[in-house]
Amino acid sequence: MITGYEDGSFRQMETITREEAMTIISKAMALTGLKDRLPVQEAIVTLQPFADSG
Repeated sequence: MITGYEDGSFRQMETITREEAMTIISKAMALTGLKDRLPVQEAIVTLQPFADSG
């Protein structure tokens, strides 16, 4: 599920981004067959208050 970075490194002491966390969660959901139940539009509205830091 976790393959590291393009340069082959694995930065275990670095803080992960929300994008990286969601990639891990998405891969875990696919691996276990878990399906999402939140419609896309509702997800967009739910996540709007949270700004990306960079």
